Amino acid sequence: MSAFALKIIALVLMTLDHVQIYVPGMPIWLRWLGRGAFVIFVFCIAESVVHTHDRKAYCKRLYLMSVGMALLDVAVPFLLNCYDTGTAFHPIISENIFGSLFWIAVLLSILEETKHDKAKRRRWLRNFILYQIGGGIIVFLLTDFCPAWMEGIVPAIAGFPTEGPLLLTLLGLLFYLCRENKKRLAAVYPVFCICYGALFVSQITQRICHHLMPHLGDTGAHIAVLPLTLLGCDPVFRADSFRASLLEVNFQWMMLFALPLLEEDSEIVMTS
Repeated sequence: MSAFALKIIALVLMTLDHVQIYVPGMPIWLRWLGRGAFVIFVFCIAESVVHTHDRKAYCKRLYLMSVGMALLDVAVPFLLNCYDTGTAFHPIISENIFGSLFWIAVLLSILEETKHDKAKRRRWLRNFILYQIGGGIIVFLLTDFCPAWMEGIVPAIAGFPTEGPLLLTLLGLLFYLCRENKKRLAAVYPVFCICYGALFVSQITQRICHHLMPHLGDTGAHIAVLPLTLLGCDPVFRADSFRASLLEVNFQWMMLFALPLLEEDSEIVMTS
């Protein structure tokens, strides 16, 4: 299957997902189908970083698209007069996959550019991690004090993931490491999906936080689960039953069913 065909499939799945989100009365199974969209896009990023002739230009395009999408998230609701009236101006649309794809592309570009120089790789990765920590703190403080309409723009400008939990963006690393071994991909990817599902469907972060609150207080409990929160695990309960969590709230585990689309030979996928 060609890269173009994969991207078309991902676009169709993403459209179905967004139809369920923004059109009232649409069935939940449209979102189930949409779980494969992000996975396919990330898979294509992992392959493209390896095969592109100009990684800097590739990452630059993703960055500009991320910033542009963040601006559109603000402009479109304003022009259509569809925003949260509970605040001065808070757009009800917040969709920007490009920021997360840019973050993945940068990380994988570092790995690919330094694959023959371990010292350079350690140095670049150290700088990347330090930027994530330092920049993340600054972005957090800025979004806390900035107007509500800038909440999506600031992370995009800073080059941070703008959609999906951090744990999910690490799929790019998995695809990169398994790109030359489809058997390894077929074995590791399902394990990742199952572990991801178990972590979110069980709402373990919320349960730990709730259990610690009587002992540590609200602030202490949230600090205790901060590592899980940084990975994207919300410490607030979003579902009142296992079934609701599995099928109505935390159904990202269904990305498992995208595996057959990812088992094409990478050379065929990217050169077609």
